[in-house]
Amino acid sequence: MPPKKKKGGAVSRKKGSKDAAQATLDKDSLIRICRNFLKAYTQRCQTVRSAPSPRVTRDAKTLLEEDKALEKFILEPCLSVPAAASTDQKDTPPPSKQLAKPAASYPMAVPVGVPMSANSRIASATEGGATGRRYPILVQTLVEAWCNANYKFMRALHVWHLELPDEEIVSLALFMESPLGTNLVHLEIINGNISPWGFSRLAKSLKTCHLTNLHLDYNSIPVDCLANICIALQKDAALQVLSLKSCHLIASCGEALGTLAVLSSLRELYLDNNLLECEGATELFKLIAAFCENPTFPKPRLAKLCMQNNAIDENGKLVSLGPEVCMQLVKRWIVNSSDLIEIDFDRNYIGDGGGKEIMEAMLQRKEAGLADFRMTVTPR
Repeated sequence: MPPKKKKGGAVSRKKGSKDAAQATLDKDSLIRICRNFLKAYTQRCQTVRSAPSPRVTRDAKTLLEEDKALEKFILEPCLSVPAAASTDQKDTPPPSKQLAKPAASYPMAVPVGVPMSANSRIASATEGGATGRRYPILVQTLVEAWCNANYKFMRALHVWHLELPDEEIVSLALFMESPLGTNLVHLEIINGNISPWGFSRLAKSLKTCHLTNLHLDYNSIPVDCLANICIALQKDAALQVLSLKSCHLIASCGEALGTLAVLSSLRELYLDNNLLECEGATELFKLIAAFCENPTFPKPRLAKLCMQNNAIDENGKLVSLGPEVCMQLVKRWIVNSSDLIEIDFDRNYIGDGGGKEIMEAMLQRKEAGLADFRMTVTPR
C-alpha cells in the first residue's frame, strides 16, 4: 500500500527515499534547523516589512511538534482568513475568481528593493493584530530564510495567486541555481502575472535545476519565452510533469512543445484551455509520430497528454491542416507507443473524419497487443 499523504503540508515520497534528508540528521539537529528557519523567516519578514505566510508557519510548527521538517511550502493570499487559520484547508489552489482585490484604503509598506504594483495581492497577515498594517507575502523572504537556516528539507514550493514582479523571480531563480536549490523538485506558480523578462530569467535557472514537476498555469507566456523554457527543460533529466493550462499558448508554440515532448523525460503534459488550433497541434504531433515510428530515434516517454479546449477544429487559419490531418498524426502515435495512458481532446470538435482516424487507431493498437489507454474526444 503506498504511503498516505501526511498532514501539515508534508510531501509524500516513495518507499525507500521517504524523508531521506531528514534521516541523515539526528533528532536534535533537525529540530534546531527547523527552529532556526522559523526564526529566520519571522525576522526576515520584519526586516523587509512583508507578511509571513500563515500556512507556512502553521504547518512548520505542526510538524515540528512531531519532530519532522516541513517539505511542502504553500504561499497564497489570505484576504479573508486570519493568521491563525484552521488546519483543514485543502492543498489545492483557490479559484482566482474567489480572490477579491483589497480596498484602496489599505495601507501597504513597500519592501526594500521589491517594488509592488498597484494591483499586487495583499495578505491578511498583519503587524500588530487585526487592525495593523497589511503587507504582501513574498517568495523572497522565504528563500532567504531557507538560505540563512541552511534548510535542506524543502521539496515543493507552491505559489498561488501571488503577483511575482521581476525582483521576486530573481530571488527564486538565484535560489534554484544554488546548491541548496537542488533539493527543490516541485514548483508551482499559478496566476503569478510574470513578465516576459521574468520568464526569460526563470528559464535560465531551469537549465541547472532538477525539477520533476513544473506548473505555470494561468500565466500568459509569450512564444519566445515558451521556446526558452522548453529548451531549458530538455536538459532536466528528472522532469516528469509539465502543466501549462490557460497560458495563452498559440499555434506557433506547437513546435517547441513537440521538441520538448520527444527530447526530454517528460511523462505528463497538460495544455488545456489554450489556442494551439490544428496548426499548433499538428506541429506537436508531427514530431511525436516521427520519433515513435523511427527505430533510430529515442522513443518519446510521454504517457499522458491533456489538450482540452484548444480550438482543434475546422475553423483555424489554415484549413488544409484540419482536425482530420491532425488526428492522422495522433493515430500514428497511438499505434506505435507502448507508454500511452491517456489522451484528452475534450471540447475540440475534431469532426467525423477525425473521429474515424481515432477509432481506426484504437483497433490497430488492440491488434498489435498494446495496452489499453483512456481517450476522450468531442466528435461534433
